[in-house]
Order: sequence, then structure tokens, then C-alpha cells
Amino acid sequence: ESCIGAPIGANLSTRNALFVFHTRRAAFASNARSFVTASALAIANILERQSFIQQSSDLQRLALLGQLSRALVHEVNHRLSPMPFALDTLQAEFRDLEHLIEKLPQAGAAEFALAAQEFHHTDQSLARFAQAVRALVETAKLFGQMAKIDQETGVLVLSEVANEVANLLRDAA
Repeated sequence: ESCIGAPIGANLSTRNALFVFHTRRAAFASNARSFVTASALAIANILERQSFIQQSSDLQRLALLGQLSRALVHEVNHRLSPMPFALDTLQAEFRDLEHLIEKLPQAGAAEFALAAQEFHHTDQSLARFAQAVRALVETAKLFGQMAKIDQETGVLVLSEVANEVANLLRDAA
């Protein structure tokens, strides 16, 4: 039967209003409009604060992802830099093995021992190269896990969010 409304003047992407209803006609006292307007201002303040906290949290996540990306690029470059040398070494060792294999039909015991030694050396080089590739894959997985943003919803502890925002703004200041 009775209704008072006031716009919620928050600077958000949506427009909101506060409506107060009563079942009795002319139920609101003369100061009710002031109370509803003040309540709408308080709600606008809360909504803007929540929006700011969410935006700050999003910015902090983006900053963290940027830092992780830089660290990942550095780590990947660090692990990739010896790989061309390892590949060159492996190719040279395999060429040496080809030459030894070509000579094996007329080879003696010394040549067989040299071939076995070359095979062993090449096997070790290949093992080091494989280990470097595995380390690079593990590094990429680790950074992928660290960069993953958890999309689950849960309890939001406002004091923790407020502390994060304060710390973020302190650093930015």
C-alpha cells in the first residue's frame, strides 16, 4: 500500500534503486524519505567498495600472472639455451658413429673398443639432452599450475581482501 524509492547512485555498470514497501497506506513518517535516501547512499558506498575490491583483486591477479610469465620466459630461455649445443654435439657424435660403423667389417679389437666408447658417450649425451627436455616440461607444468586461476566460489573473507587491497595500494603508492 505504501512505497518509498531512492536511486542508488553508485558508479557501476548497472543502475540500482532502493524501494521500501509497507502493507499499510501512508505508513511512512515524514522523515522516512531522508532515512531511505541515507540508506541508498550507504548501499551505494558498499557496492562501490565491493566493485573496487573485485577490480583490485583482478588487477593483482593480472600483475601476478605478468610476473609469472616473465619468470617462465626467463626459466624457459635458461633451460633452452644449452639445447642447440647439445643437438650439435649429438649430430657430430652420430656422424662419428656412422664412420666407425662403416669401418667395422674390417676393424680389429681396438676399433671395436673405440666404437663401444663412442656409443656410450653418445648415449650419455642423449640422456643429458632428454633430461633437459624433461626439466623444461616440468618447469612449464609448474608455472602452468601456479598461473591457474581457481574459478571456484567460496567464502569471501572481507578482512583478507581488504588487507590484500591495502598491500597492493601501498606498493603502488
